[in-house]
Amino acid sequence: MSTGWRRRVGWALIGTVVLLGSTGVATAAPDKTTTQRNAPWGLARISHAKKGAKDYVYNAKAGEGVSVYVVGSGIKLDHREFQGRARSGHSVHGGVAKDATGGGTYAAGIVAGRTYGVAKKAELVAVRITDSKGQAGSEDLVKGLDWAITDAVGRPEQRSVILVTGSGEQDPALNKLVNDAYDKGVLVVAGAGMGKGDSCEYSPGSASKAMTVAATTQDDQKLKESTGGKCVKVLAPGKDIKSAGIKRPEMTNSGNLAAAAHVAGTAAYFLSVTPKPLTAKQLYAVILATARKDVLSGLEDGTPNRLLSNLNQ
Repeated sequence: MSTGWRRRVGWALIGTVVLLGSTGVATAAPDKTTTQRNAPWGLARISHAKKGAKDYVYNAKAGEGVSVYVVGSGIKLDHREFQGRARSGHSVHGGVAKDATGGGTYAAGIVAGRTYGVAKKAELVAVRITDSKGQAGSEDLVKGLDWAITDAVGRPEQRSVILVTGSGEQDPALNKLVNDAYDKGVLVVAGAGMGKGDSCEYSPGSASKAMTVAATTQDDQKLKESTGGKCVKVLAPGKDIKSAGIKRPEMTNSGNLAAAAHVAGTAAYFLSVTPKPLTAKQLYAVILATARKDVLSGLEDGTPNRLLSNLNQ
């Protein structure tokens, strides 16, 4: 990583994006920032240098012009959080990619919901891999992810991010697909595994070019249930996170899904404030370089001490 990425000029206070380093230069004109008062704690945390903040401060572009593919159980497309910005992209088992179990809707709310979301103007594309019983195998994930990659790469401007909402045992074919997406310009965000063991034992998070995410608490500690290790690239809020639900308007949950959704939303946010699309390599570098260093505790050996940030405070 070039040390040049550490030069952050004028971004935090006026919303100007300046990305410097070996991957090139991308600059956006100044934009006003917006403040969401009494925001969910995860949004407040990523927009402030210190824990305990109550407001979410963000660039007014907020994911505008960016598509986030949510690969999992589908999305409740008509949920009021999405304001008509969610659409059905693909369902592996046929039909509309609407959510029957809630995980995809929950993640989508953190990515781009009007109340709970990081990138409040982003488009959400539902990719459902589960069957009528809410179950999916690794082959279903491969099919759904492959569709999302193909669709994202085929767009005139590649301002897209893919969020995979589940994880399983290590799968070389799945990891190769994630790495291929990166090489084609599309970043895949995935949660680290949950439970005992190391994050490198799970897919797609063990893919070398995946943006693999572990979860943190309000006290800036790693969530105990979230696996760590060298395959984790960044950590993000994941404890008691409120978002959109399917049986009720909102629900609260904890885990890597919430953390990964914060990162996918932030990736969309960064893509929206640059005049030219970033490659996956550039976007990957920006997320790591802008993360707050050495503020976390409770990390296992090999887990990076990086907390997600949108650099607004």
